[in-house]
Amino acid sequence: MSISGASKNRVLTGVLVLGVGLAAISYYLGYWDYLKGRKNPVALRDAPAFQLSDRAGRTYQLTDFAGNLVLLHFWAAWCAPCLEEIPKWVAVGSKFKGRPLQMVGVSLDESWDKAEAVLTPSMQTSQLVSLLDADGKVADRYGSYQYPETYLLTPKGKILVKWVGGQNWQGPTIMDMIDKALTAVETVKGR
Repeated sequence: MSISGASKNRVLTGVLVLGVGLAAISYYLGYWDYLKGRKNPVALRDAPAFQLSDRAGRTYQLTDFAGNLVLLHFWAAWCAPCLEEIPKWVAVGSKFKGRPLQMVGVSLDESWDKAEAVLTPSMQTSQLVSLLDADGKVADRYGSYQYPETYLLTPKGKILVKWVGGQNWQGPTIMDMIDKALTAVETVKGR
């Protein structure tokens, strides 16, 4: 029996989709095991420590957000994709208000005036902190190279996910991932 070229392509596509699906399942299972305190088969690297200030001069460190899932977002007013993305990224916080999610926007602008022209003070809440990395040293320590870049950090300061470039923050893939991660954090905390 001979298999046509189209049939071979469907079989190969099916095998590829199955492989990607199995990889995604093993990734998520490893993450859930990590959050539940079990050995994590997925190697998560430590997020680099940082010390940056907000507009009022209050200094923040990564450890200030321990115990929360952290959505660390590097952006700049000179970055066209960032300008479009910031309001959508900010909206993530309102979707998960009251849950253990800390949003940290790190502007690479040279001044607060430029940064706040985009991420205005009225957009900032206790769940969203805006910091300035004018010399780009923190972004460099994270290995950021194409803005916007966002990192999802575990409550223990490990990098879980890195997104490069603009994202669909209201799309089901990211929203579901954040929701499931928050549910796991809340389960561990006993909420």
